[in-house]
Amino acid sequence: MTPHGPPPTRGIWIDACLRLQKRAPMSSAATSYDELPYDGGSFPLTHPLKLGWIAALHGLTPAPVRACRVLEIGCGDGSNLLPLAEAYPEAQFHGFDLSQRHIDLAQGVARDLGLSNVIFEQRDVLDFTPAGRTYDYIIAHGIFSWVPEPVRQRLLQVTQACLSEQGIATISFNTLPGWHIRGVVRDALGFHGGHFRTTAEKLSQAKALLRFLADSVPEGSAYGGYLRFEAKELSAMPDSYLLHEFLEGENHALYLHAFVDLVRRHGLDYLGDAERPVTAAGHLAPPVRTTLTRLARDTVGFEQYADFVTIRSFRRAVLVRSGRRTDPGIRPDCLRKGWYTSDFRPDPAGATPNQAPGAPERFSNSRGVGFSTDDPWVRTLLHRLADAAPREVAYDDLLRAWQARPLTRAGVAPQPGLDDLNEPLSVLLDQGVLDASLEPYPEAGRSAASLRVSPLARFEAQQRSKVTNRRHAGMKMDPFVRWLLGRLDGTRTRDQLVDDVVQAIAPPGQTLVVGGQKVTDPVQVRATAEESLGVALARLEAAFYLVP
Repeated sequence: MTPHGPPPTRGIWIDACLRLQKRAPMSSAATSYDELPYDGGSFPLTHPLKLGWIAALHGLTPAPVRACRVLEIGCGDGSNLLPLAEAYPEAQFHGFDLSQRHIDLAQGVARDLGLSNVIFEQRDVLDFTPAGRTYDYIIAHGIFSWVPEPVRQRLLQVTQACLSEQGIATISFNTLPGWHIRGVVRDALGFHGGHFRTTAEKLSQAKALLRFLADSVPEGSAYGGYLRFEAKELSAMPDSYLLHEFLEGENHALYLHAFVDLVRRHGLDYLGDAERPVTAAGHLAPPVRTTLTRLARDTVGFEQYADFVTIRSFRRAVLVRSGRRTDPGIRPDCLRKGWYTSDFRPDPAGATPNQAPGAPERFSNSRGVGFSTDDPWVRTLLHRLADAAPREVAYDDLLRAWQARPLTRAGVAPQPGLDDLNEPLSVLLDQGVLDASLEPYPEAGRSAASLRVSPLARFEAQQRSKVTNRRHAGMKMDPFVRWLLGRLDGTRTRDQLVDDVVQAIAPPGQTLVVGGQKVTDPVQVRATAEESLGVALARLEAAFYLVP
């Protein structure tokens, strides 16, 4: 599968975009997905813990994940359900997809890993009948906008019929007004591609036309800037993304308010978006939020106005059965139910000797994203989470750490209470600095004690472009880490792993070169191997890959 979603948006501190990926839609065009399937990958925002967290923020009580029932419509090659099935052996997972090639791949991996709690079927959503089965969580990612109208209607019917009383569903779709702009590129590529017969010709000609358009528009024009941005973005995408997103016959974008009206006619209610569940459009400047609040009649209206401001092009809607929602918006007191973690750590490179207590401190994560803050309360939270990593921290634990230091800030009491803690929590969650869930994720290990990753992670390191961690996020790995992951099965000691690294970096007859200098002393070679192993394990720990 391939990255899928809107262009990056700038947060308060961070300029980053969590790119999610698109599944093969259920449609008559299934042959194109058999011919060129998506490369597998997981979707963090579809994890039942994330969906349950959003429901809890609205005062609802979702089903416990450890023994839940999950349905994925359009499951592709199973790469979203397989990590969940491995992590939750007492839960039940069911996925179906129109592409037989996808299902064959999914069934093969499940069989090889010995996962008996997941079922994959080749099936069309038009022919799917619930047969009395209900599910606590339903996932339909990358389908809705890419299928004909009858299939979209049936997808909503199946979702409503299959949701349990406390069930939660997520449906993603291309969104207007952003797709008005992307649609120009799609129309141009589709028009040109229609002159060619084979998939290879269509892809080659689409890339050539996009380069031509980007080079032909005068410098300095807004349109030219956009075309050059799209050309750069699409040049980095796999061919499967370009084919199924821009060259297929079906691609329907909707305004949020139209989508909400549609799902309500099918007995479903809209809770919010999985990407920003805490503060809707919290990345907007305060004056903009204030104006939109005055203009909007309800939460949907607010988000629709925000989409006009941000030219949003993709959404991940969270839905429940009609009548379940009791609160019109987020309940701040529900933050107390959360378990929190962060992959941001104090950055040693950003610290200075004898640094003043109020001086800015830098934090960064394993993806190379960083920011600085002089807010002592934010620093307290991040240090507490870093001390506990890779395990989550309960709200009450954060509150105790929050209240343990006599911090002062202009206009705020020295001993902060719940309201004072909820404000920075909401901001940090909205900016992606913190992650929250209603329950702890499956336990992750520490590099000092754990020399093991999950069997699925070892498989993905050899067979797929991304490897899924304990937080259901996929990351690309460099060749050395991929090689190392295959050996982290818990059977090797640290010394044995160092021996393996020595053999890998300085095999007989070859000389190790570090920083342009040849290293021939066996002691130095082993020290280099130990350092490389230590750095890799620390990165795997920080990114939630190690298991106890």
